[in-house]
Amino acid sequence: MRKSDIRYQEIYNSVTDGIFLYDPSQSDLRLVDVNDAVLSMYKYSRKEILELTICDLSDSANGYNQHAAREFAEKAMNGEVIKGEWRAKDKDGRCFWIEVILKSLSKGDGKMLIGIVKDVDNQRNTQNSLLKSQEHFRALTQNSPDVIMRFDRLHRHIFVNDAVVKMVGVDTDLFINKTHREMGIFPDEMCDFWEKHIERVFDSGKSHSVEFIVPGKDPETIVEWRLFPEFDNQKEVESVLAVARDISESKRSQEALKTSEERLLIALEGTSDGLWDWQIGK
Repeated sequence: MRKSDIRYQEIYNSVTDGIFLYDPSQSDLRLVDVNDAVLSMYKYSRKEILELTICDLSDSANGYNQHAAREFAEKAMNGEVIKGEWRAKDKDGRCFWIEVILKSLSKGDGKMLIGIVKDVDNQRNTQNSLLKSQEHFRALTQNSPDVIMRFDRLHRHIFVNDAVVKMVGVDTDLFINKTHREMGIFPDEMCDFWEKHIERVFDSGKSHSVEFIVPGKDPETIVEWRLFPEFDNQKEVESVLAVARDISESKRSQEALKTSEERLLIALEGTSDGLWDWQIGK
């Protein structure tokens, strides 16, 4: 074997991505060669895998079969570079997601197909888990009577639930990717107030609670605003989640109770009869 061939083989088997070489003249896309990364990924020996077809290495039961593979192969043979995801199957029968780049390769007077594959199963599962988590979060927040907002480092709204329409009278679409100030509908002093408390959570990494009156609402709407830090993988504050609860009725009830108690105290202090302890039976 020439030194150049040996060098090529070393490079071919040292890359971490799997490399397949197919014979496109064979209807079942018979394998011609694979590198060591493919053997590790699919758990076959070289002798075993070269006796297999694309169907043997795919989740054929769920549509990733010879027919679908042949369609991609024909496009690649016509000069297209095909990139997408595919459900693969290893020797143990485990199905997993791979990212595939498929293109034609000239060899002598003919052509071959080269497929470069990467195992993206963990990444795909993580994305699915994140999507489910986001959907769960959205379902919870959209059914909450509290206004829930998420802010980025520049104080822009990156999420707002539908409850904001009832509390503020502004559609959710007007908030997204804008700060309170950029929306142009809130007083500057309120924008200063909100930005100050959002920034406090970003700086401290600690939750915080404050009350404010919604501007322009009649009757007066009093809000308890609770802000919570959300951390990234480096434990840095990535965003701030804010929950706004209308406590107007509670505040009015407390004020009415306080007024009633004050009136009672004044009445007791002003009476000339005083208070008597009555003991029943004497």
